[in-house]
Amino acid sequence: MSKAPRNLTCLLSLSFTLIAGNTPATAAQKTALTQQYKQLLLPLQDLAAKVWGDSWKEKFYPIAIEQARLSNAKGDENFYGLPALTQTINLWYTIPVLQDLNAQPPKTYEEMLKIAHAVQSKGAAGLLVGAGDGWLRRDIYMQLIHNIAPGLIYANLASPDSDDVVRFVDAT
Repeated sequence: MSKAPRNLTCLLSLSFTLIAGNTPATAAQKTALTQQYKQLLLPLQDLAAKVWGDSWKEKFYPIAIEQARLSNAKGDENFYGLPALTQTINLWYTIPVLQDLNAQPPKTYEEMLKIAHAVQSKGAAGLLVGAGDGWLRRDIYMQLIHNIAPGLIYANLASPDSDDVVRFVDAT
């Protein structure tokens, strides 16, 4: 018998708790789900200003503040959640693989792509991402795109078929 992923179990538990009317005072949740529960959420920016002062946003990394409103409807500038953590996803490389290719660790996306293609031509995976669910894979590719073209994903949310988005999908 298979077991539901931890992430799914948590989401189901929260959903059933909310349906039953047992709304918790606080809950840790992915930003993308704030709109799903928006009718139960209180905008937090006034409380944050009261606790930390008018410059409360400076207590967080700018990218965390930007992502805290990522799923808001157009024109909705409220904060329904505040960053609980900010992380950097790292890409690791295997030194013997690079040595076999006479390659140096990549410093740019283009260099990484060239090495990945060289590794693929030898019958191995050029980039391997291990994860129990999709959030890690999504975050890695989003971070790559942000490093190459900051803000491109946000600019193209309304038009996912744009040439820019297709260019990154093709590259992966």
